[in-house]
Amino acid sequence: MVRRVIALGAGMIGLLLAAMLVIALTAPASTFGAVKNRPVVKAVRPSSGSTLGGNTVTITGKNFGISGKTKVIKVTFGKRAATHIRVKSATLITATAPAGDGLVGVYVTTRAGTSARVAADKYTYRAPATKYLVTASSYAPVVGTSVTVRAQMASANSSPIYKSGVKVTWSKTGVGGSFSSATSTTNANGIATVTFTTGTTAGTGYVVKVVSSGSLSGASTKITPVAGPPARIALKAGNNQAATVGASVATAPSVIVKDAYDNPVSGVSVIFAVVSGGGSVTGALAKTNAAGIATVGSWTLGTRAGANTLTATSGTLAGSLVAFRASASAGSPTQIALNAGNNQSATVGTSVTTAPSVIVKDAYGNSVSGASVTFAVTSGGGLVIGSLATTNAAGIAIVGSWTLGTSAGANTMTATSGTLAGSPVTFRASATAGPPNQIALNAGDNQSATVGTSVTTAPSVIVKDAYGNPVSGASVTFAVASGGGSLTGATTTTNAAGIATVGSWTLGTSAGANTLTATSGTLSGSPVTFTASATAGLAAQIAVNAGNSQSATVGTAVTTVAD
Repeated sequence: MVRRVIALGAGMIGLLLAAMLVIALTAPASTFGAVKNRPVVKAVRPSSGSTLGGNTVTITGKNFGISGKTKVIKVTFGKRAATHIRVKSATLITATAPAGDGLVGVYVTTRAGTSARVAADKYTYRAPATKYLVTASSYAPVVGTSVTVRAQMASANSSPIYKSGVKVTWSKTGVGGSFSSATSTTNANGIATVTFTTGTTAGTGYVVKVVSSGSLSGASTKITPVAGPPARIALKAGNNQAATVGASVATAPSVIVKDAYDNPVSGVSVIFAVVSGGGSVTGALAKTNAAGIATVGSWTLGTRAGANTLTATSGTLAGSLVAFRASASAGSPTQIALNAGNNQSATVGTSVTTAPSVIVKDAYGNSVSGASVTFAVTSGGGLVIGSLATTNAAGIAIVGSWTLGTSAGANTMTATSGTLAGSPVTFRASATAGPPNQIALNAGDNQSATVGTSVTTAPSVIVKDAYGNPVSGASVTFAVASGGGSLTGATTTTNAAGIATVGSWTLGTSAGANTLTATSGTLSGSPVTFTASATAGLAAQIAVNAGNSQSATVGTAVTTVAD
């Protein structure tokens, strides 16, 4: 009986020792105390992968041994053994992960034992890769610049899949732009990277796409490049306009600002300023809109007709400053005034030398063209030609001609233009007598005076032109024609009233008729004859005249009776 007990005890001890040996060889190192040179896992990269396995995992640590020495027996992910184990060095192993699920530890087993469970050896199984998550470093880069595009291999629920060595091919939508490489390869984190340089046209939408074998694909959110910094400014609209003085141009001047690639740039400050012609602007400080256009609020031209200039500047941009030009034309006519041809003189029945003219202006004193003016004679007779006139480009309206009346003296003419201030305008002219045409007796005819004495009224003639206007300065010669006598001031000149008067006319000494003539060239009526009667003076002597020494019968009359 004792023998059986002893034998049984010995057998149980053997079984126990055998079991302990198996456990020591298969259990994780943490099951027992530290073993000298037992492997240590310090990192697992990548730290996750597909539940299908198959991706290469790099394990770093120590005591992995090298060929011919401490040999790696196995690498396990949880309880599943990895394949394609490669010991690169005593601190580096690569292996192909087996299929699995969830969070597991990665253990390295050598003859010295199995690595202990530590935080660094964790590996997470994730769902298999179904897509790429494509992201860009910027979705609104400046035109012509580069962005970094990353494609992360991911599961259906967008969890990253860490699988290296997968070749991907890049493509895009949109015109222009380029990749640094047509293909890339995923790194240990399952990420493929490429540099994408956008085109030079702002607003072009790019969607970057990636695809790899197995039909995995992905696409980025749209990348839309924006304009670069402003580079130049140019005229957009509103040049070479015309408007009435003091009024705004119809189209507000505007400029456009662009970058170096000709893309409109928004938000750029532009200053508008009047540089000539007077006038004013509103909204002088403007900013470019989304289309790169900056527009002045309004541009009111100056009050003087002629050229106006406005400029638009923006810092040191090429093309700054931009000049706008406009022509200010006169406004509506408001006033009329005498321009030329007043206070002239001309011979009766002839035209004045300078045709009278008026000038029509607007409220600001600018000459107005195209205004109608009516000229009319108002006194002195005469006539006008071209009485209906229109102001020219200088605002001047000129009558065709003004012929004065046939009566010497004042003549007037008016120029009228509606209800303009200053209307009507009056022109004055003096009509002077024409050349002497006729001569006639004025005074001193048919007088009588004692013989040898002067007539009371000195004879005078009047010289007139063809229209009967007295002519001054005409030369007249007086001469005794009969009766004897004499005169003084025989040669004289007509005065302002056209009258020429002899100095004096003394009749002859014989009682009876005396005549005097007044001659002036070939004038009609020349010579003019004056007649006067010379009467005897007071009795101074007596003498027999007739009837002396007659005879007759007594009581009868003598034959000749004395006068």
